[in-house]
Amino acid sequence: MLAEPCRECDKANPIGPALALWRSSRFEESIELADSLAALKHSGCTGICAQLAQLGHAHLLFKVRKIPDAIRVLNGIEDPEDDLMALELRTESTIVHSEVDFGRGDIVIAMAKAEEALASGRGNVSRVQPVAHCILALGSLRRVDVRTGVHFANRLGGHALLGESDHMAGRCAWAVAQLYEADGGPGAAAHLIRGIVDNPALSHEVLTTEPAAAAWLVRVLRRLGDEERAEALAVETERVLMGRGGSPFLVHRASALHTTGVFEGDPVKLLHAVEIYPDIWAGASAREDLGELLLKRDSHRAEAIEQFEAAITRYTKCGSSRDVSRVTNKLWELGVRRLQTRVTNRNGSIDYGLTDAEFAIARLVSRGLTNREVGSQLFISRNTVAFHLRKVFRKMNISSRVELAAVWKNGVRQDG
Repeated sequence: MLAEPCRECDKANPIGPALALWRSSRFEESIELADSLAALKHSGCTGICAQLAQLGHAHLLFKVRKIPDAIRVLNGIEDPEDDLMALELRTESTIVHSEVDFGRGDIVIAMAKAEEALASGRGNVSRVQPVAHCILALGSLRRVDVRTGVHFANRLGGHALLGESDHMAGRCAWAVAQLYEADGGPGAAAHLIRGIVDNPALSHEVLTTEPAAAAWLVRVLRRLGDEERAEALAVETERVLMGRGGSPFLVHRASALHTTGVFEGDPVKLLHAVEIYPDIWAGASAREDLGELLLKRDSHRAEAIEQFEAAITRYTKCGSSRDVSRVTNKLWELGVRRLQTRVTNRNGSIDYGLTDAEFAIARLVSRGLTNREVGSQLFISRNTVAFHLRKVFRKMNISSRVELAAVWKNGVRQDG
């Protein structure tokens, strides 16, 4: 989160030097300097420079998943006396809190705070909007609502993609790439993915701030048949995060091990990443990758199932319905029958004795999705969707998708 000076303050960006160190991969020095800069008193400053510097420090702590420390800094920020400035600061603070909540797996709370920040109309628009739209896009994706996620991804627009904005352009591009890949397959996101990898500044931003991003990019590049870029990204991730001296932060070491483990097919590296990841969603992703790798090896089926089960537990904890559905179906393909874990609250009055699978399908169908689109989002076949939908109609005593949409609109508060 970039800090800005007030007009009355003659200092430059309060944590600008710290951000420069971050871009040079001097992560620990960056955070230490941000701490020192945030403590400085700006003589004659009548704005909120000091508070914005503290926000910048908290955000750097969040990037390395020092979440308790980030929260401590956020909670220590004092409101300015001026009411208008207090409102501006509240919006800036809300969006940082939203990122922290998202990072620790509180997706619903994070999305609510992102919406609150957008609705306030305050704060630095070029900073608040990209962050909020990224959170809403990725939150919608993880909660099995690709259509809404694509809507927010499209709202990011040119001002935040592939270097057209100075603020979190790489992270925005990665968020949009995930939505486009989920909606239309790897080919739909190919230009964004290649744009990230080919741009040193964007790739550095993504691999140093988004755990599991580099591993995801490597997987998709291979699906696109682009082995050269996949290798280049794996090498760069290891160089930046574990090169000479290396990053002292577990999240960076775990990310490097995860990425190179995926690229090299090395279960030892993936297991190490799993053991040290401080990010719950990234750790679940690494467990899923480890399960896939073990499954390809003779006599490791039981261990693969164990990793898939552990991934589901962690995806469930952070409310990622889409990932739970995908891994659950992998277990079904292995002959492991388990109840679909509920990760979305059923707000409102609709019940009708629907199972979790039926509820998820009915919710998507009520929004106008076709059986193919529902199956794509839930990682099941169109025939399976049709089978469950017939049961939904019977239990709800309706006979059409139009009736389902009407009942759903009147009987349940939408949760996505």
